[in-house]
Amino acid sequence: MRDFLLDIQDAIRERSTGNLVLIGAIILALILVLIVGWQGFRYATESKMSPVKGVDVSSYQGEIDWRQLKREGVRFAYIKATEGTTHVDPEYSVYSKRAHRAGLVTGAYHFLSFDTGADTQAENFIDTVEKSRHMLPPAVDLELYGEYESARPDKDTVQELLDEVLFRLEDEYGTKPVIYTNPYVYDLYLSGDYEEYRIWISDPDLPETLSDGKLWTFCQYSFTGETSAVESHHIDLDRYDGSLWELKHMK
Repeated sequence: MRDFLLDIQDAIRERSTGNLVLIGAIILALILVLIVGWQGFRYATESKMSPVKGVDVSSYQGEIDWRQLKREGVRFAYIKATEGTTHVDPEYSVYSKRAHRAGLVTGAYHFLSFDTGADTQAENFIDTVEKSRHMLPPAVDLELYGEYESARPDKDTVQELLDEVLFRLEDEYGTKPVIYTNPYVYDLYLSGDYEEYRIWISDPDLPETLSDGKLWTFCQYSFTGETSAVESHHIDLDRYDGSLWELKHMK
């Protein structure tokens, strides 16, 4: 009888220990769920009430302290990679690596030239920008420059050139590129078309929509941002129309 009672006590003790382990596991799981849920909620609520700030840069900025930009609230950076068929921005590689190490979400952009073919321009970008799952979609900068400010190319010519570059970049990086432009060029060449593409508009007025009612994804709202984090002391400022979580998971 004594041995029987001892066996019952041991069983109760083992069951209690098992229950404690189970309860501890449940509590730990709940804590993890709360932490993950809070992080998701925090990112999801960082939208227009708390704008996701960014910058776009090229070698003209000189030396950049990316960690200081992060401390100033900058969360993403588009970095100039290429222009036309042969030009590669000399600071692209350094900027990209340092911005990523500082914790910024980064992307690369190509300045579209009207003087060379689409295929060779796309190749220039592809040869320069390594594909990465952490990068923002590639961006194509469409604007009038030099002699083309007065002698504007016709719409069909521009769209044919742009379409080929966009197609090549999408095929290479697996995501539709972003189109950067200003309201004037948008109305000339893009309005009513390119519905499936994200637009990065350069407009200091931060309009709610573009002229055709399309929503912008990024807005460059200042050319004269001031910070001691860059050697030139001036930098372009941008905003993302969404949450930080959405930016980090953009496809």
